[in-house]
Amino acid sequence: TFRAEGVSATVTGGEEVLVPSRPVDPEKGEVSASDVYAQSEDYPSARWVPAYSGNFVVDRKAAVDKVVIHTTQGSYAGSIS
Repeated sequence: TFRAEGVSATVTGGEEVLVPSRPVDPEKGEVSASDVYAQSEDYPSARWVPAYSGNFVVDRKAAVDKVVIHTTQGSYAGSIS
């Protein structure tokens, strides 16, 4: 996973964003005994839908100081509007 391996990227303007690696040891409980497995770590069937362009600007003046990862629960239709 990206938390175990860490992530780095260079954004527009040349600034580097780094999320350092850290140990990942989830409490799986009964799930670890399940026969259900992910088809892929990267989930290739996921669909990227970019945010409405009115919600952001490309030219950023300040340094990146945080990254927000949004997740949703429920249906796809209820998550994208």
